[in-house]
Amino acid sequence: MTLLAWTLALFSFAPSATTDSLTVTLNNIQGSEGKIVVQLYDSADSFMNTPIHTATATPDSATASVTFNDLEYGTYAIIVLHDKNDNGEMDMGPGGIPDEGYAFSSGAGAMGPPNFSAAKFAFAANKRSHDIRMIYW
Repeated sequence: MTLLAWTLALFSFAPSATTDSLTVTLNNIQGSEGKIVVQLYDSADSFMNTPIHTATATPDSATASVTFNDLEYGTYAIIVLHDKNDNGEMDMGPGGIPDEGYAFSSGAGAMGPPNFSAAKFAFAANKRSHDIRMIYW
């Protein structure tokens, strides 16, 4: 067996990667106060309750990004909060209108909190990034 044939045979049996890094890019950030909190969920049962990962970004421009490393390929959903006063919660104004920016993956939640199904997206070898537009009232 030639060296080339041996090398090709060796790599044909190598397992494919099942984990990778997911980069989430946040657009339309308004203001530089506080921090941006990005929470990642992997099921309908955990959505809006128990994130599997949380990352933060500094809102120093209209765009920011966070990266989740060593993430298994699969289906996920994201919730984002621009916690302007850094109190760890979504502040609401009169009539229950959010006083702080927020967003959900896949463009969901413009008129209220979505369910996991509306916010889900696929993370795979050919889809390792996800863009999210922040919403401010």
